[in-house]
Amino acid sequence: MGIWGAVTGGTEMLRVLPDSNITITDTNATLYLHIRNEGSGTAVIEKVVVGSLAITDTGNIKPSSVPPGDHWIEVTINDVKKANIVTGATYTVKIYTAAGYTYSAVVQVLEKQSST
Repeated sequence: MGIWGAVTGGTEMLRVLPDSNITITDTNATLYLHIRNEGSGTAVIEKVVVGSLAITDTGNIKPSSVPPGDHWIEVTINDVKKANIVTGATYTVKIYTAAGYTYSAVVQVLEKQSST
């Protein structure tokens, strides 16, 4: 291990698994990301982009830290109309981390569920 590896304590390597999806209700949507961190370091998510909508409020990304292993990340999309999310459509999702990496995946919007 070189000096860089010793200083940083490991590297992230994320893979978005195919059961990730977006579930919408009448007023909002939740992006469920099933992520596998195959690296040895914890990834810190700084931003998620769904289509053209950027979610940068880490309070809407839970959890925003992804240690090695399998994890479910929930990203709240507060304004479905602004995001133009449509049932049955697929969207490119990009995940930006503090280490400067970008990970992409395509997810589908599941059948609309009632928010009541």
